Amino acid sequence: MFAPIARHCKPGDNVAIIGIGGLGHLAVKMAAKLGCHVTAFSSTRDKDELIKSLGAEKIVDSSN
Repeated sequence: MFAPIARHCKPGDNVAIIGIGGLGHLAVKMAAKLGCHVTAFSSTRDKDELIKSLGAEKIVDSSN
């Protein structure tokens, strides 16, 4: 998770993170700190506030 984000993401890039939990929440946080526009795909709607607090700009419900 760390290597692709560090190697390929630049400030202003659009980044999608699929699966928030485990390493997904760290990926959201890292990409947001790098200045990327983060979209998070999650199947659990009760994580919306957590995902936003980590830096995601958009959240997509992947269970629908």
